[in-house]
Amino acid sequence: MKTLLKCLKQYVIVAFIAVLAMGTYAQHYGLFVGINEYSLEYGASSLSGCVKDVTNFSTMCTTHGEWTNENIVKLTDSGATKSAVRGAITGLAEKAVAGDTVLLFQSSHGGQIADKDVFLCTHDDDYYDYDGVHDYIKIGVTWSDISSENSD
Repeated sequence: MKTLLKCLKQYVIVAFIAVLAMGTYAQHYGLFVGINEYSLEYGASSLSGCVKDVTNFSTMCTTHGEWTNENIVKLTDSGATKSAVRGAITGLAEKAVAGDTVLLFQSSHGGQIADKDVFLCTHDDDYYDYDGVHDYIKIGVTWSDISSENSD
């Protein structure tokens, strides 16, 4: 019986190592943006709970979800410039492969202009919907990639 248990134990260890060597598991990446204070030049009024939203939601994702601290980026207040947000989106998208999840959470001002263009506020500028489309195209995401994911 001891010999059988020893063989089973070795088989389980070898099987576990083989599974690990077979490939990667789906990863979860996240960008969490919270802006309470905006640059004076930008002129948006201050908010009070956005940075706390980022802290709370990212903690929930790492505690109760499948996100890890290594796979998330948090940008708050003056660190959440348009350039930094765009760079973080590009960086996370470049890491992700088919089957991975990339979450963008933003707590800030936002708006809509002329019933067509929508935007999120960054610390220093508007991040328009067409900026996002440009960023997705730059990293190789196509409309068919997005629409096929949402057709299920």
